[in-house]
Amino acid sequence: MKHVGEYAMIVVDKTQRTLSLVDCGALVAVVPVLVGKNGGHKQQEGDMRTPEGRSFVLRLLPDEEAVGEGYYKGLHISYPDIADAVRGLSTGLIDEPTCRQIIEDCKQGNIPPQESALGGFVAIHAGLADDEKFERGTLGCVVMRNRDMDEVYAFAKAGMPILIYP
Repeated sequence: MKHVGEYAMIVVDKTQRTLSLVDCGALVAVVPVLVGKNGGHKQQEGDMRTPEGRSFVLRLLPDEEAVGEGYYKGLHISYPDIADAVRGLSTGLIDEPTCRQIIEDCKQGNIPPQESALGGFVAIHAGLADDEKFERGTLGCVVMRNRDMDEVYAFAKAGMPILIYP
Protein backbone atom coordinates (compact mmCIF):
# COMPACT_ATOMS: atom_id res chain seq x y z
CA MET A 1 0.00 0.00 0.00
CA LYS A 2 1.30 3.46 -0.88
CA HIS A 3 0.25 6.68 0.76
CA VAL A 4 -0.94 9.04 -1.96
CA GLY A 5 -3.17 11.68 -0.36
CA GLU A 6 -1.80 14.70 1.43
CA TYR A 7 -4.70 14.39 3.90
CA ALA A 8 -3.80 10.94 5.16
CA MET A 9 -3.61 10.24 8.89
CA ILE A 10 -3.39 7.52 11.48
CA VAL A 11 -6.15 7.30 14.10
CA VAL A 12 -5.81 5.25 17.29
CA ASP A 13 -8.84 4.53 19.47
CA LYS A 14 -7.55 3.39 22.86
CA THR A 15 -10.98 2.25 24.07
CA GLN A 16 -11.68 0.13 21.00
CA ARG A 17 -7.98 -0.84 20.73
CA THR A 18 -7.86 -0.14 17.01
CA LEU A 19 -5.61 1.75 14.65
CA SER A 20 -7.21 3.14 11.50
CA LEU A 21 -5.53 4.34 8.34
CA VAL A 22 -7.51 7.22 6.82
CA ASP A 23 -6.81 8.92 3.48
CA CYS A 24 -8.86 11.98 2.41
CA GLY A 25 -11.58 10.99 4.86
CA ALA A 26 -11.84 7.43 3.53
CA LEU A 27 -11.12 4.49 5.80
CA VAL A 28 -8.31 2.46 4.23
CA ALA A 29 -7.72 -0.17 6.94
CA VAL A 30 -8.37 -0.97 10.60
CA VAL A 31 -6.06 -3.18 12.66
CA PRO A 32 -6.27 -4.36 16.28
CA VAL A 33 -3.67 -2.95 18.69
CA LEU A 34 -2.57 -2.96 22.28
CA VAL A 35 -2.11 0.33 24.14
CA GLY A 36 -0.74 1.40 27.51
CA LYS A 37 -1.78 -0.75 30.44
CA ASN A 38 -3.10 2.31 32.31
CA GLY A 39 -5.73 4.69 30.97
CA GLY A 40 -5.40 8.43 30.50
CA HIS A 41 -2.84 10.65 28.79
CA LYS A 42 0.84 9.93 29.35
CA GLN A 43 2.12 12.10 32.19
CA GLN A 44 5.61 10.81 32.94
CA GLU A 45 8.17 8.10 32.35
CA GLY A 46 7.00 4.69 33.54
CA ASP A 47 3.29 5.49 33.95
CA MET A 48 2.31 2.83 31.38
CA ARG A 49 0.05 5.27 29.52
CA THR A 50 -0.23 5.99 25.82
CA PRO A 51 -0.21 9.71 24.91
CA GLU A 52 -3.55 11.11 23.76
CA GLY A 53 -4.39 13.89 21.35
CA ARG A 54 -2.77 15.09 18.16
CA SER A 55 0.79 14.13 17.32
CA PHE A 56 2.68 13.15 14.20
CA VAL A 57 5.11 10.56 12.88
CA LEU A 58 8.58 11.81 13.77
CA ARG A 59 10.38 9.16 11.76
CA LEU A 60 9.98 5.69 10.34
CA LEU A 61 11.78 2.93 12.23
CA PRO A 62 12.68 0.40 9.53
CA ASP A 63 14.10 -2.48 11.55
CA GLU A 64 14.89 -4.00 14.92
CA GLU A 65 17.98 -1.85 15.30
CA ALA A 66 15.89 1.33 15.02
CA VAL A 67 12.89 0.17 17.08
CA GLY A 68 14.61 -1.94 19.70
CA GLU A 69 15.61 -5.52 20.26
CA GLY A 70 12.80 -7.98 19.71
CA TYR A 71 10.66 -5.60 17.65
CA TYR A 72 10.05 -5.62 13.92
CA LYS A 73 9.54 -2.07 12.64
CA GLY A 74 7.62 0.99 13.70
CA LEU A 75 6.77 4.68 13.71
CA HIS A 76 8.24 7.08 16.29
CA ILE A 77 5.46 9.27 17.79
CA SER A 78 6.06 12.99 18.51
CA TYR A 79 5.94 12.82 22.30
CA PRO A 80 6.41 14.89 24.42
CA ASP A 81 4.79 17.94 22.83
CA ILE A 82 4.52 21.60 23.86
CA ALA A 83 1.53 21.03 26.18
CA ASP A 84 3.36 18.14 27.87
CA ALA A 85 6.43 20.36 28.38
CA VAL A 86 4.40 23.20 29.93
CA ARG A 87 2.55 20.74 32.19
CA GLY A 88 5.83 19.07 33.15
CA LEU A 89 7.39 22.40 34.07
CA SER A 90 4.36 23.52 36.10
CA THR A 91 4.30 20.25 38.06
CA GLY A 92 8.06 20.19 38.63
CA LEU A 93 8.74 17.09 36.52
CA ILE A 94 11.15 18.96 34.24
CA ASP A 95 13.24 22.10 34.55
CA GLU A 96 12.98 25.25 32.46
CA PRO A 97 15.86 24.45 30.06
CA THR A 98 14.28 21.05 29.26
CA CYS A 99 10.90 22.70 28.75
CA ARG A 100 12.43 25.29 26.40
CA GLN A 101 14.24 22.56 24.45
CA ILE A 102 11.05 20.51 24.00
CA ILE A 103 9.12 23.59 22.84
CA GLU A 104 11.85 24.62 20.39
CA ASP A 105 12.20 21.11 18.97
CA CYS A 106 8.44 20.77 18.55
CA LYS A 107 8.20 24.12 16.76
CA GLN A 108 10.98 23.09 14.37
CA GLY A 109 9.65 19.57 13.79
CA ASN A 110 12.68 18.00 15.47
CA ILE A 111 12.74 15.09 17.90
CA PRO A 112 12.23 16.51 21.40
CA PRO A 113 14.32 15.21 24.31
CA GLN A 114 13.35 11.57 24.85
CA GLU A 115 14.99 10.95 28.22
CA SER A 116 13.30 13.50 30.47
CA ALA A 117 10.98 12.67 33.38
CA LEU A 118 8.06 13.05 30.92
CA GLY A 119 9.18 9.89 29.15
CA GLY A 120 9.85 9.33 25.49
CA PHE A 121 10.60 6.76 22.81
CA VAL A 122 6.85 6.19 22.35
CA ALA A 123 6.14 4.36 19.11
CA ILE A 124 3.58 2.54 17.05
CA HIS A 125 5.35 -0.75 16.43
CA ALA A 126 5.03 -4.45 15.72
CA GLY A 127 5.87 -7.10 18.22
CA LEU A 128 2.93 -9.47 18.51
CA ALA A 129 2.98 -12.95 17.03
CA ASP A 130 0.22 -13.67 14.53
CA ASP A 131 -1.48 -16.04 16.98
CA GLU A 132 -0.95 -13.93 20.12
CA LYS A 133 -4.09 -12.70 21.90
CA PHE A 134 -4.65 -9.01 22.55
CA GLU A 135 -4.94 -9.38 26.33
CA ARG A 136 -2.11 -7.40 27.84
CA GLY A 137 -1.30 -3.71 28.03
CA THR A 138 1.93 -2.02 26.98
CA LEU A 139 4.36 0.34 28.66
CA GLY A 140 2.82 3.14 26.56
CA CYS A 141 3.47 2.22 22.94
CA VAL A 142 0.81 1.19 20.43
CA VAL A 143 1.62 -2.42 19.47
CA MET A 144 0.30 -4.66 16.70
CA ARG A 145 1.04 -7.85 14.80
CA ASN A 146 3.99 -7.86 12.40
CA ARG A 147 1.77 -8.44 9.36
CA ASP A 148 -0.38 -5.44 10.28
CA MET A 149 2.70 -3.27 10.79
CA ASP A 150 3.74 -3.97 7.20
CA GLU A 151 0.52 -2.33 6.00
CA VAL A 152 0.78 0.60 8.42
CA TYR A 153 4.46 1.15 7.62
CA ALA A 154 3.78 1.20 3.86
CA PHE A 155 1.05 3.81 4.40
CA ALA A 156 2.95 6.12 6.77
CA LYS A 157 5.46 8.87 6.20
CA ALA A 158 7.36 11.25 8.46
CA GLY A 159 5.18 14.22 9.39
CA MET A 160 1.90 12.32 8.99
CA PRO A 161 -0.69 13.31 11.63
CA ILE A 162 -1.62 10.82 14.35
CA LEU A 163 -4.79 11.27 16.39
CA ILE A 164 -4.97 9.20 19.57
CA TYR A 165 -8.39 9.09 21.25
CA PRO A 166 -9.00 7.94 24.84
